[in-house]
Amino acid sequence: MRRLARFAVTLYPAAWRERYGEELRALVEDARPGWASVFDLLRGAMRMRARGLAFAKLAAVLAVGGAVAGLGISFLFTPKYVSTAVGEMRLTSPGPRERLFEVLEQIKSDATSRRALASLIQDPTLNLYATERRRLPLEDVEDTMRASLRILIAPVDPSKREPQPVVFSVRFAYPDRNKAQAVVNASISRMIESEVAKAIVGVSAGDRALMERIARLQGRIDSLERHFGVVSTEPVDLAQPSPAGSDIVIAVLDPANLPEEPASPNREMFMVTGCGAGFVLALLATIYRRRYTPGAPQHTS
Repeated sequence: MRRLARFAVTLYPAAWRERYGEELRALVEDARPGWASVFDLLRGAMRMRARGLAFAKLAAVLAVGGAVAGLGISFLFTPKYVSTAVGEMRLTSPGPRERLFEVLEQIKSDATSRRALASLIQDPTLNLYATERRRLPLEDVEDTMRASLRILIAPVDPSKREPQPVVFSVRFAYPDRNKAQAVVNASISRMIESEVAKAIVGVSAGDRALMERIARLQGRIDSLERHFGVVSTEPVDLAQPSPAGSDIVIAVLDPANLPEEPASPNREMFMVTGCGAGFVLALLATIYRRRYTPGAPQHTS
């Protein structure tokens, strides 16, 4: 322990050691320093070093240290890759654009439903969220995936009178870039092949409300069957609209990309935040030193 105390003495500034070093070393040799004494010596050395540093030097040191710390903290987060695809929905015959938004919202709800998400999660070719599935119920994993799967609908310019297609994008963030791309492709395929659009085109408002009630009833029946372990031998389709034909087309403008770099964490932002925190800490330390250091000029009112 005495060796640590001697080392702590060497950390004091040279000018201070020239004046008080002999006395302090003699005190260390005569006493039996413990951990508390060594800690006090180290704290005193750091305090004396800080007093000798100008604000610019202290700010530079703490800013660089904060940047390095921020970079290190960023590696604690799992990188995530984001794959994006862009598509459009348009009418093949004259009709109000509001129908496109209505159909697309229904398709969006279908693509992000628990049934659709569970199908993707449990797909053996994807094997999504393997670690989470071992420790969490499937419903929680579905919520996690829903937060990472985004279907965004672009606004339409109201000043244009001619029919405009409705553009949408599908984005998915995942630690594996290949799986991120595969999920976006699967979601786009599900939207294109969805029967939701066909189910509501040409159906009156009253029939549509009835169909929605029937769909909710079908969902409750499916939940009860899963709860009691009943396996249906034949698929039951309670909602069977029969419109003359769909006049809505979904097309892919930009297929799902394979991301090269992770979208998060943003390591540069972590470094900038750490650098800023170091600068603020240096500023606070300087203010504290000037205000509370004995012999510093005090402002009086």
